[in-house]
Amino acid sequence: MSDEHDDYLWSRSGAPDPEVARLEALLGRFAAPKPRVFPWRALVAAAAVVMLAFGAWFALARGGDGYELRGADGVRRLGPGDEFVATDDAELDLGRLGEVRVARGAKLRVVERSEELAKLFLERGTLSASVIARPRHFQIGTPAGLSVDLGCEYDLSVDDTGVTTLSVRTGRVAFETEGRKVLVPRGASCRAVPGRGPDTPIFDGAAADFVAAVRAVEFASAPDAAAIARLVELDRREDSLSLFHLLDAPSLELRERLFDRLATVYPLPDGVLREAVVAGSELARLAWRVEFESDWR
Repeated sequence: MSDEHDDYLWSRSGAPDPEVARLEALLGRFAAPKPRVFPWRALVAAAAVVMLAFGAWFALARGGDGYELRGADGVRRLGPGDEFVATDDAELDLGRLGEVRVARGAKLRVVERSEELAKLFLERGTLSASVIARPRHFQIGTPAGLSVDLGCEYDLSVDDTGVTTLSVRTGRVAFETEGRKVLVPRGASCRAVPGRGPDTPIFDGAAADFVAAVRAVEFASAPDAAAIARLVELDRREDSLSLFHLLDAPSLELRERLFDRLATVYPLPDGVLREAVVAGSELARLAWRVEFESDWR
């Protein structure tokens, strides 16, 4: 082969030798197919667009980097660890969960904000919460205990000594401390004292002497006989809310008298024994509570 054909062999420049050209044509059919070049740059770019779009949607769904605060000068969003004192009435936007209206003078802190739990802490003052969330997802701590939302609207107030008052407008709220839990349904209220926990919940509109009797016996080891007699009258079926919670009272006599009265109105489910309810079995009481709840609005 001439030098010009040598150039073709080494660099594929110049004219090919006829014999080389023939061999290439014969062998071409056995050549491996060219590997398909995958557009990695295009894939990475597309993935980035998808991630950005998902991030934007997730941020919108959760309300950005924190809860939006409206009506408070100098504060726009509150995230975990942030707190503020309301110098005027303000509103905390919880995104898809709802909102909290904060009254002037209230001191509020965001404790946690995640997919598992949304939790605030009200140190003092008054707020109103309107929440649509799965049960127990939204909670507000206070110096006297924890309000646990069960899907509702309610008012919460803490005075300068930490005493907390909970009033429920729709749905129901659990108020809890380490040693005591109460259920507060729509139209009822309870008070909680630091170190002692929640009082017995009572429906708004209950007779004054009924309320006085509840307060006289709920923490007494030797309750007044006249107060017990007043309670077992059970004028209104909804007042069974208070009597049911008084099954936690320290007095065995009181618990037995209240059980016997309630059992005449609300039958015990199969397998639930008087002794278990009076002794404080949580499982027995929860099973029996189902019979009461239609009267608790």
